[in-house]
Amino acid sequence: LIKQTITKSLIIYIHREDTDRLRSAINQIAHVRICRNQKTAECRADEDNLVQIIQQSGVSPFNEIGRGAVELLSCPTYDAIEDNAPNLLFLHYRKVDKLIHLLSKHHCPSIDHTIWRKNEASNKQSISVKQSKKNNETVVTLNDWLDAKIDL
Repeated sequence: LIKQTITKSLIIYIHREDTDRLRSAINQIAHVRICRNQKTAECRADEDNLVQIIQQSGVSPFNEIGRGAVELLSCPTYDAIEDNAPNLLFLHYRKVDKLIHLLSKHHCPSIDHTIWRKNEASNKQSISVKQSKKNNETVVTLNDWLDAKIDL
């Protein structure tokens, strides 16, 4: 893409810090694979099952788990940027709404840009993780579980 870009093109790379992206991907996978069939306000995941699902998801090329900016932003990519000098914008994913507003204001002023933003995660049930060690069971929130496990 970088090598074939014409001079009036703009490439926009939307960046998200990998740990934050990974946490979000695990949360999404847990909702889809575990919570979908649980019709309660809180979804409870067994830790061993959750770990197995995360490991299986990391193998899939269509999943955020196991992939990240490391594959895309490699030395050959930076070499292509240096060699071809494209118009390139790196943007944090939380700034996308501002970019959309700016673009729509100048190129599509009749469109209501507020309709483009929809946070699907705001309506999801909370997830807790059941940890079983010997004869002891504890239940923690998925966020607390991720805080404890994310750097392993």
